[in-house]
Amino acid sequence: MRQLALYEPAMLCPSGLCDGASDPERVRIFNALACLRAHTIATERHNYALDPLAFMMTPAVLDVLAAHGENCLPITLVDDAVALFGRYPTASELETWFDLPQGTLNTATSTA
Repeated sequence: MRQLALYEPAMLCPSGLCDGASDPERVRIFNALACLRAHTIATERHNYALDPLAFMMTPAVLDVLAAHGENCLPITLVDDAVALFGRYPTASELETWFDLPQGTLNTATSTA
């Protein structure tokens, strides 16, 4: 099974959607992950404040953090390899990485 893992900055809750004024980018990625799961792609999220052990147990994440510091978060791993860091992936990037038809995630993750 294909897999996407996000290693994210410290947030108050695992989803990043716990306050009333959630960042639209976090809402978008929350919806994108739900859509990926619907396409049988395993997803996981690791919050720097709530799950530091996951960061310490993942050599690829440690390497990026050592080279770039905490400002490189979020880090995206696709099938255990670093695919992106410093921002969340776009819908188009996710579709390409997981061989989904273009537009699959754009409609599913619209925040409008």
